[in-house]
Amino acid sequence: MGNGGNALGRMDFEEVLCEVFANKGTGDVRILKCAEEDAAGTPGRGRLVGYVLYELREKGPKTRRQRFCELVNIVVSAEHRGCGAGKKLFEALCADLASSAAVQATDIRLFVAERNAGPLAWYRRLGFENAGWQSEQLGSAEVKFLRMVRRTAPHVSR
Repeated sequence: MGNGGNALGRMDFEEVLCEVFANKGTGDVRILKCAEEDAAGTPGRGRLVGYVLYELREKGPKTRRQRFCELVNIVVSAEHRGCGAGKKLFEALCADLASSAAVQATDIRLFVAERNAGPLAWYRRLGFENAGWQSEQLGSAEVKFLRMVRRTAPHVSR
């Protein structure tokens, strides 16, 4: 789970949100949020608990095309960590993929900083495995990122 930091440099969230809203949540870049009830008891209208940002991706030659979901960020507010909000967001991501992008639902990928022990352990508990690494030069420091994947069998309808 991210902490909203800039591990991969600055992200233009305004641009990302504009793309998400322009596509009404059905484009390649998607965001799901979790919010508390408001004072009137309306679910999802209160303070933001967290969000998950992800992208449906394709790469490779047409004969061996890879279709997957790139998990960009899961962020949970500090006061809601440790109570299952991150897992609920991940489950919502999986449900959205299963209903709208079944091919990508079977192959979810992400990068996480190698030294970021808490999120590494959390992703492993969710079924992610190490699948390589890459280094990024961030300012004067070199940061090693692990590529993690979670692959599942396609869901078969009966």
